[in-house]
Amino acid sequence: MMNHGTEMHDGIRRLSDAQLEPPPIPRVKTGFADEHWGADESDPGIPRMGLTLLCGEAGAGTSTFCLQLLARVAKATGQPGLYVESQEENDSLHRRAVRLGVNQEDVLVLGVLDIRRGAAITEKTLERWQPSIVVIDSLMASDSKSDTQSFLRGIKPLSANTPIVVVQPILDENNCPNSYDVDTLLMSPSNEAFRILTTIRSRFGQAHESYFTMTKQGLESFLIPPEDAS
Repeated sequence: MMNHGTEMHDGIRRLSDAQLEPPPIPRVKTGFADEHWGADESDPGIPRMGLTLLCGEAGAGTSTFCLQLLARVAKATGQPGLYVESQEENDSLHRRAVRLGVNQEDVLVLGVLDIRRGAAITEKTLERWQPSIVVIDSLMASDSKSDTQSFLRGIKPLSANTPIVVVQPILDENNCPNSYDVDTLLMSPSNEAFRILTTIRSRFGQAHESYFTMTKQGLESFLIPPEDAS
């Protein structure tokens, strides 16, 4: 016989007593592409959790975007971000940081040489360094779907309390887009200085599209795209 006594706390409740609206998601407001994580326009910000896919062909500016995003999140939270360079050497990131005017104290680095020696992102490393955000730049288009799935299964649990952005060059089924919480695409139309960032899917809310120009100081957003962008 079932016990309906109030002294038990097993999580079961009447539907009429259940909370219909999900609890608010803690977010970081950076002033840089905050709307692309599905927040309401009145309360944008990057969730302090979740796995984001950022796709963009070579030259689109994904590495520049990610370093700017990491720097903004680090500044807003007071905690450095972790940049994982799986393809480039540390000097490339250093040169980019200097060009963008990024405070290098805000950037933790896991370089390609360290990865080749067996270093990896784990729950223990995140607990030790407590990065405000993790950027993985990048997974290769040549990686098989099974390799990508295996990598995402390992990294997904780490995004429960830390936002993680993974860069991939091409948006297709081999990238396993359904494994991510947010899918975004950075495009470079015929105008070389013009960029479009589009949220294709977000479990955190509505999608969004915004526009940037590429300058020597990095990506700068504006509201209305130039007339010759089409």
